[in-house]
Amino acid sequence: LSTKDESLISKIGTSVTTVGVGGGGTQSFSEGSASLNLDYQNLAPYYALIPDRTDWKRPYQKFSGGTQLRYNPGPKTVAKIYAGYDYTSLAFLEDERKTDLKEDNLYLNGTFRHTTTNGYKLFGGAAFSLLNKRTASALLSGDLYRNKEWELHTKVKGEKRYSSFFKWQVGIESMVRGLEDQYTFDFDHKNDITHSINSMFTTASFTLSDRLTTSVSSRVEYTTANKEWNFLPRLALNYNLKDFYISAIAGRY
Repeated sequence: LSTKDESLISKIGTSVTTVGVGGGGTQSFSEGSASLNLDYQNLAPYYALIPDRTDWKRPYQKFSGGTQLRYNPGPKTVAKIYAGYDYTSLAFLEDERKTDLKEDNLYLNGTFRHTTTNGYKLFGGAAFSLLNKRTASALLSGDLYRNKEWELHTKVKGEKRYSSFFKWQVGIESMVRGLEDQYTFDFDHKNDITHSINSMFTTASFTLSDRLTTSVSSRVEYTTANKEWNFLPRLALNYNLKDFYISAIAGRY
């Protein structure tokens, strides 16, 4: 996904609903901007007015926040950092068992783009996500189930358009993933898995006419889960019919 490279206007805003409040703003400065947004939701007032069949001991609550920093020292350089976090919790009584759920969700990313004086476009980025769930009395009263998932994604690439006919791109990428499950009652059962996919890729793009373009690409991946190498060649044709595109793609994905 992509976000704005710069924010030229400083602004602030708030929101109030029957189940929550929120607010945030952006401060712009000469070489970038900083943004912060906070939000809190609680469904207790809603259930007080419109009860349902669930015996809520702690109705759904969520706190979330996000911040972004953008740095633009010049027209050819952009650096961005984003951080987002939310905490969710709820508890209810069912069949004399109080189920209590708490969840943390964290996401961080940083990207850097720079265009050199000889026309090379360089990109580097990293992202990290974490989901941490704890459920008390998930299946039986007094048990505890924990689930933790995380992923680290890094990518570096460079590209250059050598002419109106030819553009070339090359890069490396790595995705490291972890999963941890733990169930505790009278016994303790735990699964812990960590694996990665590491790859190199290159793409050659050709502009055959004003309407017709083609690209030839390949990707080499090594997967630690099964200790295998994979070669993934790909070919794509794109034809522009003004209001829409016709594409033909073949290859291994």
